Amino acid sequence: MQSKKANVPEVDCLHSKVDVRIQAIQVNPMATEFVFKTQTGKSSDKRMTYKTYKQILNAESQANYPPDAVLFHSIRAPPSLRPAMKVSDISGIPTAYTEPNTRLNYATVDEFNTIRYLPQEVVNSYLALRGVVTN
Repeated sequence: MQSKKANVPEVDCLHSKVDVRIQAIQVNPMATEFVFKTQTGKSSDKRMTYKTYKQILNAESQANYPPDAVLFHSIRAPPSLRPAMKVSDISGIPTAYTEPNTRLNYATVDEFNTIRYLPQEVVNSYLALRGVVTN
């Protein structure tokens, strides 16, 4: 069946008890205007700007926040779940080696040879700098 008002086909609804005619709507996708698109079709070249730590602290100090407000500088982070990076006690180079007798970390063979002949007082001072408890 064709409607006389507009050249849009009418569809009979067969599953209902009442004789209802549903008018199918034809949509022309080229004729619709989308609200979320810009009219010019060009994207804006604005990039997200980030604030530095000093800018955030300055903005927080100038605003009147209540004393119990959580601010950027008052947030405390929990300890890291990742293990601490091991560095050589002699040179400071990242390493994976530990001398078993003195428990000092070393990165090269030369450092290993140096560590083996260090006096016990020097070894204890290196361990104290690292924060390892000695006996």
